[in-house]
Amino acid sequence: MTRASKEAVEALAEAWAVIDGKLEQFMYCREDPQLERVCGHFGGYIADAQGLLRNLERRGFTLAPIETRP
Repeated sequence: MTRASKEAVEALAEAWAVIDGKLEQFMYCREDPQLERVCGHFGGYIADAQGLLRNLERRGFTLAPIETRP
């Protein structure tokens, strides 16, 4: 498991789904566990995101949120 937060992993997974042209399927599967069991788009992109983060961490990079100013 990576050191990134659950929110960071999900944000990366969502970004990957956008790049892959499957954001709609990702969002539907995130909201509907039954559809996720059939299609697996949410879990698949989460697994991909975790793999990407592990590879980045092996190279010395981390994922961090951008600090926002009020």
